[in-house]
Amino acid sequence: MTRVSLIVNFTRHNLQQLLSSPVFWLILVLLQLIMAFEFLNQLENYFSFQQQLRISETKSGVSVWVVKPFFAAMAFLFMLVALLLVHMLMYEDYRHFSLLNTAPLDLGDWIWGKYIALLVIFLLMSVLLGLMPLSLWFYTSLDSGHLLASWLGIFLLLLLSLSLALWSVVRAPGIAAAVLLNMAIYLLFWLMYWHIDQQDNQWLLQFSLLHHVQYFLNGVIRLQDCLFFVLLSLWAMQSAVRRLHYRQQPH
Repeated sequence: MTRVSLIVNFTRHNLQQLLSSPVFWLILVLLQLIMAFEFLNQLENYFSFQQQLRISETKSGVSVWVVKPFFAAMAFLFMLVALLLVHMLMYEDYRHFSLLNTAPLDLGDWIWGKYIALLVIFLLMSVLLGLMPLSLWFYTSLDSGHLLASWLGIFLLLLLSLSLALWSVVRAPGIAAAVLLNMAIYLLFWLMYWHIDQQDNQWLLQFSLLHHVQYFLNGVIRLQDCLFFVLLSLWAMQSAVRRLHYRQQPH
């Protein structure tokens, strides 16, 4: 069996493991409820202030007042849920790490299989949640460019969130330590955005996660923002693979 076939089969196994878990379906239901409440709340705000602020029923008005905060809330929730699902999926296998050395699958392929499975799950969830703002197309015109940029930002954020969560599990000595490490990374990204002088420290601001996400949520697609997410995700995954191979070696 080729390496690609092994990864595909392992990815399918992880998908089945997630889809058969009651915890996953509970999380999905809660996400739907929270995002439905957020969507209706943003619609209510839009209609309430439409006359007061003289917001015209244009593409930009709906995108700024409904679509942008909706995707911002989705991004925040996905970062938290990614952390939860990664640790849930990794816990059983990683607890019996010594058994992985006897598996026919390379440890690098093992973690990539989990990464791809989680990415597929989150893409399905983003499509389900994205149907809410798409439903506005029946009543008004939406800025398709803004919607596409927001969705691309969510996808790239998923790439990075999942890779950092997997990296934290591999690097930390335990599950609790991995959660704390991952939360510390998110907190660092948040502090870099809110507590850095955006005029005098532009170079440092480029390392802020929120700084790059904001461009996508504003409907702007920039090459440097895409590269930030892709390169940092690849670094996290490659670092996790090297760490696994290091642990596999006898000391």
